[in-house]
Amino acid sequence: MKRARAVTQGSIFTLLGLLVAALIVLLLVYRVFHAYFGNKSGLDTHAQQSLAGEGIDFSSPRGLLETTKSKVDALNAQVKERDAKMDSLKESP
Repeated sequence: MKRARAVTQGSIFTLLGLLVAALIVLLLVYRVFHAYFGNKSGLDTHAQQSLAGEGIDFSSPRGLLETTKSKVDALNAQVKERDAKMDSLKESP
């Protein structure tokens, strides 16, 4: 009788251990799945808001690339204009 009880208690702990291990694995799978597939654009909400405020299209990779390129080109043009203005100020007496 004691032996049967010991076997039953041992199997309960084994079953409980397996359930805990399965729960941990399922939680890890959920976290990885949610992190990988949860956010379609790959950007968090703060980054999306910042990009939208700057007028950058983040709905597709091509849109993100094109609008970012146009913004960088505009900034480069501003830097060239500022450099030209600084050079003209240096040359004038």
